[in-house]
Amino acid sequence: MKKHTVLFLFLLLVTSIANAQAQSNAKMFNLGIGVQYTNPFTSLSVKYALGKNSILQATASPFGVDKYNRTYYGLRYQYVYLNHILAHSKNSNITDYAFAFLGVGTLNRRYRTAFYGYNSSNEYVLLANPATTEYNLSYTLGTGYEAIFHTGIGKVGAGAEIYYGLYNNLDVYTLNAGASVHYYFNNERARNRSSN
Repeated sequence: MKKHTVLFLFLLLVTSIANAQAQSNAKMFNLGIGVQYTNPFTSLSVKYALGKNSILQATASPFGVDKYNRTYYGLRYQYVYLNHILAHSKNSNITDYAFAFLGVGTLNRRYRTAFYGYNSSNEYVLLANPATTEYNLSYTLGTGYEAIFHTGIGKVGAGAEIYYGLYNNLDVYTLNAGASVHYYFNNERARNRSSN
């Protein structure tokens, strides 16, 4: 029950911020799809601009990692707090920004345990228990940088980040790094910035 309450409050917060941003600012881009790496998961990623400084990102890593077949599904709210870090010219083919993010997700483990016992033939052998799946709520808090390159094939973004992860019920607290690559559709960031 506690996990559901935390998730509900987080989504309520994101929705409130999103509505405020969407009403007062022009969108940076409509949609971005790509790949997000957050150790040890390589995830499919979808980013949606809620407003000038607000981005919502959903990630999914449905394929099992390591002997525990770990999977991850997450949701992030990103806030852009700094624009034009390296690309100062309004006519630059690079749009870059720094962001802070808060994320929540589920880290799932699926594994089997074994024990010694007697089988149907009354032989003392190693027997396997049924597969067990654990669902653990996870939180991430961090900062990152992304550069969007305006190329002949469209807008391609490459990003890097550092973050602190907390995985509930696993007693795992980590400072880690990640990276991402996205392709953006209808990216309006450069036009919005040139008007500032």
